[in-house]
Amino acid sequence: MEYIFTYLNETIRDQEEFLQMHGDNSEHHSEEFNNFFVNLIYKDVCNAVYSAGTAEFDECEGFMGGILGQGLYSANVAYWDNMRAMATDFSNSKRDNKIIESTINSDRFIQNEILKD
Repeated sequence: MEYIFTYLNETIRDQEEFLQMHGDNSEHHSEEFNNFFVNLIYKDVCNAVYSAGTAEFDECEGFMGGILGQGLYSANVAYWDNMRAMATDFSNSKRDNKIIESTINSDRFIQNEILKD
């Protein structure tokens, strides 16, 4: 369990470092690229990647309750928060076969797997 929490914290730290590095170097990119980056990361992935009215756009907008409409940053935070909560719940459980099976087959776990992909 300690490994999971360490990995989660390192991943979040790496994400923050990536965003800071982009911010520090944004002056070296075109305005078009910076606008695309901001839209993709902080605003709406679907609008940044797909044309409105297409099947891909509609599928993107409906994915996981619209989480991608809040940008990749929010989707990533939601993913890792859910993973941390699941790891905590599992760590605090009895960890018998029933709990293990319930955790692996839970909607939270399945949704996280879909979001990860």
